Amino acid sequence: SDLYLAGTVTRVDEDEVRVDYGLDRFSVPVGAREPEPGARPNLRLVVFVTASGRGTIEDLLVDGVSFDEWNARRGR
Repeated sequence: SDLYLAGTVTRVDEDEVRVDYGLDRFSVPVGAREPEPGARPNLRLVVFVTASGRGTIEDLLVDGVSFDEWNARRGR
């Protein structure tokens, strides 16, 4: 019962394989602040993976903090 995330191979080169996992979008709620690209935050996704290998984004961590908490801190 190993955990796996299903993806689609999009490119194969001599020393690289690119895989699309369909996890490239995180919806920022209306009125929320977005991390500024110039600030170079550490961004990581929290993904729920089903038994079939499909993934759903559960949260975005910004510098190790959940997006909602990070955003609340930025509003102060």
